[in-house]
Amino acid sequence: MEFQLLLLVTLASPLFASSCPKQCDCSSTKLTVICSDFTLPWSSLLASIPSNARELYLSDGILFGDESTTSIPIFNPYNLPQKAQSFPHLATVHISSVKFDMPLQEDTFQLLNHTEELHVVFSSIESLSDTRVFSGFNNLKLLNLSHNLLKEVNEALFEDLLGLTVLDLSYNRLTKLPYDVFQVLDNLESLHINDNDLEYIHPFVLGNLTSLRALHLDSNALESLHETALPQNVSSFVQLKLQVRELSIGDVFGAEPTPMILTFTRIHVVCRVVLGWQPS
Repeated sequence: MEFQLLLLVTLASPLFASSCPKQCDCSSTKLTVICSDFTLPWSSLLASIPSNARELYLSDGILFGDESTTSIPIFNPYNLPQKAQSFPHLATVHISSVKFDMPLQEDTFQLLNHTEELHVVFSSIESLSDTRVFSGFNNLKLLNLSHNLLKEVNEALFEDLLGLTVLDLSYNRLTKLPYDVFQVLDNLESLHINDNDLEYIHPFVLGNLTSLRALHLDSNALESLHETALPQNVSSFVQLKLQVRELSIGDVFGAEPTPMILTFTRIHVVCRVVLGWQPS
């Protein structure tokens, strides 16, 4: 048994390294693929990643579709090789400062749908209009789309992300949120929508997020925020950051709220706010 295990480890390392994509470095010990300063077809990159990879990091590069994609049916828009398989062990995908010279649509990330953490940041993404771009990401726990150029998100964009616990949409250009955009995110614990251009939060946008513990709404253009716009379980929050001109939240924290980190900046409190302590 020891001999077989040693033989397996010995053979695994060169096999992983030898199948490394061009312009990338692969770590056989950590099963990590790191690509930077590259210009590659998305389909070729995915086809050459070792199937047992656990982490994928892409930075400072350009990804483009095949020239023939205009005539390819919608179910295979990037002409992914039929032999290509998903990556059942790929837990983390981090894409930073990568230009997508192709539309982000259904099946763009289809082979990465076992991922638990997906970061697509600093990539100048302006639109995610295709509601199926994250289709099948049932294992996803963290989705980070911060530091892009998103102006809006479709109401059905997150409908498959039932297990999502952290969502980061900060540092974009969002001006509004559909009232049902977070409707299915029952397990969401941390929501970052700070540093956008939001002027209004619909009362129903956050109301069903009963698992939420951290909410970052600061650095937007909010003129006011009514108590019904906050989740009903706000008294159990551990972090709440707001920045509005007028705050009307009443006694939403309850008579005996849980202590929290509460950040208010340049606000006018028009109703009583209980912060977890009472003066003697």
